[in-house]
Amino acid sequence: MKVLVLVGALLSFNAFADSFGFECTGTDLVYMNSFSMKGMVDTSDDTISYSVETRTAGNSGVVETRTDVVRQNAKFERIDTGRTVAYRAYSIDQSDDHVYVNILMDYPGQLTSQIRNAEGRIFKSSCKSL
Repeated sequence: MKVLVLVGALLSFNAFADSFGFECTGTDLVYMNSFSMKGMVDTSDDTISYSVETRTAGNSGVVETRTDVVRQNAKFERIDTGRTVAYRAYSIDQSDDHVYVNILMDYPGQLTSQIRNAEGRIFKSSCKSL
């Protein structure tokens, strides 16, 4: 039994111990701030690298694009939801306009990922690992 637990722990660690891509798709709902993003998570370097497009709410919402963003000292978690396994990558950087970046990949539900900017505005999206 101990061998099975050890093998399971090693497999779950190895499945999370490298680089993988992700994609986030924002909503078309005009009353909600949203973002779309493509990027890469590297757990060995503790980095999240991505290109992102944010859109503020409203019929003429402001669109901002940032490319080749690299967030250092990111944190990573494996989340067992009971039905599936999801991954979380998040980063806090008080010196960046996007102060808080929280990417929930393969998490049940929609619009679970978010970016909070320096003004406190929150942008939402749905993300999946690739």
